[in-house]
Amino acid sequence: MSDQGEWARDGRNLDGQKVVEQDVFMLVFELETHKAARLQYCVSLLFIGLDAGPTDNGGDLVKNVAELAARRLRATDVVTTFRPSSIGMLLIDAETPTLPQIFSRVTEDVRRGQLRFAGKEWRLTVSGGGACYPRTATTGRDVLRQASVLMRRAREEGGNRVLIPR
Repeated sequence: MSDQGEWARDGRNLDGQKVVEQDVFMLVFELETHKAARLQYCVSLLFIGLDAGPTDNGGDLVKNVAELAARRLRATDVVTTFRPSSIGMLLIDAETPTLPQIFSRVTEDVRRGQLRFAGKEWRLTVSGGGACYPRTATTGRDVLRQASVLMRRAREEGGNRVLIPR
């Protein structure tokens, strides 16, 4: 992982290619979960949501946050957006104890006010929830549910935090 981003051999920046449509994200998640069961490695999901911010009916703000987050992830990780204000990150071979550190890293730019939207820099707070197959859940569906429920609970408990199963 580099703050410089991921680059193809021909010089193209690959960071934006990590942000995919929801159906692609779900397909990759399903395939990775099956592969992880066979090869015995972890697959984690980290959901982050904007606690508050400017009105974003078109989803551009969430997409901008997703692209900022993608820059701080490895080339093997995939990101998607969920309406109205959430982002999902598929983290290959990431163990549960690393999720709070990953959350801090991927949200750093947003929390420091380095997000440009509607001609202005924004400083936002975000909440997150994480889960890991097979450490905290035994099926992909349970991983999705855990990460989503924990993100909502983090928001309800005041926001600006990440929760993971113990």
